Amino acid sequence: MKILLPSEFRDLIRFVPEFIALCGAPFQSRIRQLHQDFDTSPFLAKIVIDYHWMELCLANLSDTDEAHDGKNIDNWCAVKFAFMCVEAHRQLTPRGRTELEGRLRDALKSDAGFAPLYAEMDTASRFLAMGFDVGFEDMDGRAKFDFLVSDDEEACEIECKSFSVDAGRKIHRRDFYRLVNTVEQELAALPPNQKEALVVTLKGRLSGSEPQRKEIAQAIRSHINEPSASARSTEECRIEVVDLSNFDLDDDLHAKIKERFGENAHAAGAFTDTSSRMLIVRSEAEDDTSKPVLQHIRFAAEQLSKSRPGFVALQFNDTELSDTLPDNLVRRVGILSNAAFYHYQATHLAGVFASSYRNALGDGTDLASVRGLIILNPAKAAELGPSFRFLTDGAQDYEV
Repeated sequence: MKILLPSEFRDLIRFVPEFIALCGAPFQSRIRQLHQDFDTSPFLAKIVIDYHWMELCLANLSDTDEAHDGKNIDNWCAVKFAFMCVEAHRQLTPRGRTELEGRLRDALKSDAGFAPLYAEMDTASRFLAMGFDVGFEDMDGRAKFDFLVSDDEEACEIECKSFSVDAGRKIHRRDFYRLVNTVEQELAALPPNQKEALVVTLKGRLSGSEPQRKEIAQAIRSHINEPSASARSTEECRIEVVDLSNFDLDDDLHAKIKERFGENAHAAGAFTDTSSRMLIVRSEAEDDTSKPVLQHIRFAAEQLSKSRPGFVALQFNDTELSDTLPDNLVRRVGILSNAAFYHYQATHLAGVFASSYRNALGDGTDLASVRGLIILNPAKAAELGPSFRFLTDGAQDYEV
């Protein structure tokens, strides 16, 4: 399909009501639930803001009579996404339209929200903006990979993968916020004149499942209700009170907590000159954030047909809003991409794109700077013809 993308915000926002109509009644139900979560506690509000900003943006933008900030990055992401979904739905086959409608409904029930579908629509939109024809191969049922990008001269395949930047970590921020929300009242009742933290050391990972979270929360409540106990151990964790008298407001608390309690420590609560009501959760087990990235690259590469140059487009869903990815993440993706090219014999893979969810800077046509980064497989990239040669301009090299 070919789609002409409007360049003006006022032209894109007109598609938001049609997008919401495409989602149907589940959209309004989801918005009501998100608003309820937002109003319940600051920790659930943090989850809504960090992980479901797209849904809230679209709900806000649906009132096209209101004046909206066309320079706001979240608003740009939202209107482009709405436009792409509506226009793609018009041009997809009947099977593709049914698949897209199902993906939208599933997104409204998922912790990931619209992020996975956004990864696909954003990638497609950037090649469409450069005049390529983009076939929605997976959605239309023609192939296992997401897109066939072509012009009159050549073609390439793209498979998109979207996942949390916390993948491979023993504690995910979302699960930590949910745990803190469960014991928020107990934390607020801690003595106001003590500079201490309640430290929970997990033996393994903090599960996203409610039963484990309830078990840990009950252990925390029991420890708070029996302050004479110096420490408490369960099958899941060890709980203890730790003195923070050497911490002060002039410190970089985030850095100092990491230094004192470990890189995988997460903290929440109140901290003043004279008191602290903080919960710190950490794990004895080490994080491995490289394994899931490599697994996604390798799995995506297997979806490609191997008959044409193929690319994997990775999207990290919950990085900080920025026009670039964090340096450590860039290097990790670069090294792991090369491991896939050479060590794991993904020789048909021409390259890997990597980006963050909340990244809509520029006009959407510069894949190198706007999408984050491009790692090319030199052997396969050499086969790219003139149409895709622009991808080599922004590529970066990393040794395995």
